Amino acid sequence: MMDFAFLINSIISAISIMISTSINSIFNTKKHLTKHTASQEYELVPIFKSAKNKETILANTAIENVFAFDKFTLSQNKVLKVMVNEKGGGRHLRLVLGGKVVGGVRVLR
Repeated sequence: MMDFAFLINSIISAISIMISTSINSIFNTKKHLTKHTASQEYELVPIFKSAKNKETILANTAIENVFAFDKFTLSQNKVLKVMVNEKGGGRHLRLVLGGKVVGGVRVLR
């Protein structure tokens, strides 16, 4: 039996213009980094993206995307970092999800 981890994200636009976004990368990384330490970030490459994987957010609307990954663990000193960039623009969003947020997972049967 194969085990997968799913990430469901919603991006909501509260402004009156259309935005084109791109989820560039998702990393499993350490929570706290000291100045002169090498960072150990592991990029999680999705094995599935939802068929409705949308990148354009219309004015005052929301989009929802679903990604599937091979099963991974997130220890207490690690976080999940999601990078969202605006296409053709300068706005970038970095979401850092700690163990408490990710810890509410459940097994689907």
